[in-house]
Amino acid sequence: MGFRLGQMDVFLNMAGGIKVEDPALDLAVCAAIASSVRDTPLPELTVFCGEVGLSGEIRPVHRLEQRTNEASRLGFNQVFCGPGNTENKGKAELKLIQKNRLFEVLQSIL
Repeated sequence: MGFRLGQMDVFLNMAGGIKVEDPALDLAVCAAIASSVRDTPLPELTVFCGEVGLSGEIRPVHRLEQRTNEASRLGFNQVFCGPGNTENKGKAELKLIQKNRLFEVLQSIL
């Protein structure tokens, strides 16, 4: 994507109560960093949920149904996730956007 992060300081502050070891946070962190570098806000009411591999592939996460239920309850309306996450049981108001690679997500949001 052409980001020159080696020339920048990147600080990440995690909210209390979030288990930092969860690989599902990868996509959200990548989206936040790209948003900051481009000085472009992320889409409102959007959740990012996926493990990002070293080559930029997005992997599916465990318990997506539980995550989407909570996101819907909190008022979010779309979820970016990996291609293997197909369950969206009973959450028609929540749009599931599946992407294979990180650059596809970033192109969609920036």
